[in-house]
Amino acid sequence: MSKMTRRKVRRHSKQKPEGPQAFTKADFEPDWRGTCKVCGASPIVPLTGMCGPCTFGEADTDGGNW
Repeated sequence: MSKMTRRKVRRHSKQKPEGPQAFTKADFEPDWRGTCKVCGASPIVPLTGMCGPCTFGEADTDGGNW
């Protein structure tokens, strides 16, 4: 993840991460129970509440392929 993306995630997340170890693997695991805040797709990235394409900007991440 680029520095710019990490900054955006920090700015928009509810939690305030402290240092580079603040994110866990579970923050990026596909969550099939939720739907994207932007487009309504599933699964979502728990850290952002958005689907893979809306979070990462890559169509290849569709369907939890991240």
